[in-house]
Amino acid sequence: MELRHPFLTNPRLTIFYGLFWLVASVVMVLIFTFANGIDFQIAFVEVFSFIIIYAFIGGSIWYVIKFTTLENNSTFRIFLAHIIAASIIVFIWMYLGVVIIKLFHPEAEVWIQRGMVNRIFGGYMMYLIFVVFFYAVNYYQSFKEKVRNEGKLISLVKEAELHALKSQINPHFLFNSFNTLITIIEENPRVAVEYVEHLSDYYRNILVYRERNFISLQEEMELVNSFSFLLQKRYEQGFKLEIRLQGKTGQVMPLALRCW
Repeated sequence: MELRHPFLTNPRLTIFYGLFWLVASVVMVLIFTFANGIDFQIAFVEVFSFIIIYAFIGGSIWYVIKFTTLENNSTFRIFLAHIIAASIIVFIWMYLGVVIIKLFHPEAEVWIQRGMVNRIFGGYMMYLIFVVFFYAVNYYQSFKEKVRNEGKLISLVKEAELHALKSQINPHFLFNSFNTLITIIEENPRVAVEYVEHLSDYYRNILVYRERNFISLQEEMELVNSFSFLLQKRYEQGFKLEIRLQGKTGQVMPLALRCW
């Protein structure tokens, strides 16, 4: 589980987050100043004591989201966790806001008594907005991680398939077959054509059979036949293969091989 805050791992998100709250604060200060006739300094104190402070404290909601994902927790547990976290954050937010108001607001007592309930309600609503925002960020990060892992998995699968194909094709055997083919072409072109046919059948059957878990005895014998022909032409009198099958046709019976 990635526990690092997205603001630490994604500078672009941090910049956008900061710009959003900066623009929102400037707009609110201008509204208080020009629309409500409040002194600019007082408007700045009011906005800073609640909007900006919540922007800082609200970042901690990420960790609540991270430990209460919808996949790993019940609905009741998620709801209880958010209720507790929201109450703690709203309490800290209100406490810090009141402290700043008492320090810098000329009419602190009047301001505190005016609309306190509405501000507490607003604090819970802002918590809900943060929850939606951070859930969206969390699922976006999870989606990117899933895509990245799927890409790595596909790469590993392709690499494994390449290694499997390489082991089945056996490049050394193929190179030796080509060298043998060159010699046969010079000596007997007719046999060279038959050699190419067996080599083609051998590798074509390997590529077809590799997609299946089992092959029939007849298919196996076709591979053995092509392979033995190639080796026989390569080693000439130094290679002989004797195959003995016992039993009814179509049944998988013991296979006796003798090479010398």
